[in-house]
Amino acid sequence: MQYLIEHWSLILGYASALLSLAAFSRQTLIPLRILAIASNFGFVIYSAYEWLGPTLLLHACLLPLNSIRLYEMIQLTRGIQEAKAADFSLEALAPFMKHESYDAGEVVFEKGADAKRMYLILHGTVELVEFSKETGPGDVLGEIGLFSPGGERTATAICKTDCELQSVAYDTVMQLYFQNPQFGLFLLQIITRRLLSNIEALQQDTTTPAIREPARQTKDVPATHAPSQAE
Repeated sequence: MQYLIEHWSLILGYASALLSLAAFSRQTLIPLRILAIASNFGFVIYSAYEWLGPTLLLHACLLPLNSIRLYEMIQLTRGIQEAKAADFSLEALAPFMKHESYDAGEVVFEKGADAKRMYLILHGTVELVEFSKETGPGDVLGEIGLFSPGGERTATAICKTDCELQSVAYDTVMQLYFQNPQFGLFLLQIITRRLLSNIEALQQDTTTPAIREPARQTKDVPATHAPSQAE
């Protein structure tokens, strides 16, 4: 016990070093920052007591830096949790959207074309040709193409009726995606639902047995024999 009291600063230095190693071994950021702050705090006390100027300067700078990063991560986590619980409405995008009108039979976008805008259907019916799927008022179109690897449309959208749409540019979508966690999660949910819907439609197409036309049956006609001539 006497040894611990006499050499407490050395023990604190070793403990701080172990905390630093533990911080580097963590895979998640919040526990990493907490351990790093504890290590910085221990090293500040140790280096100040032992008059280790460079070590004191290093950890005196790292302590507030790690504290700020921890605060930012906690705020980000809270923002994501609030975004999950919130019900995002596309009405918030109205200032960024452009009104567009289409006649029945007109193509909104074609498969393979560059995806530059995302659409919200106000009135009318739009068909996704490749998936034989119809969408109506309140549905979102073109969101998958914005995030596809090549930035290309994955299907052709044709208006089945006269349609009123609102569209928002790719750059605006990307800015809102990174700046607004609620919009980002909302967009991911839309894309997930669309992908699951497309997969379900494809599975139904592959599992539905082909309807075969029944083969025509021919009735056997008994052979007729000519009557024998009377002798």
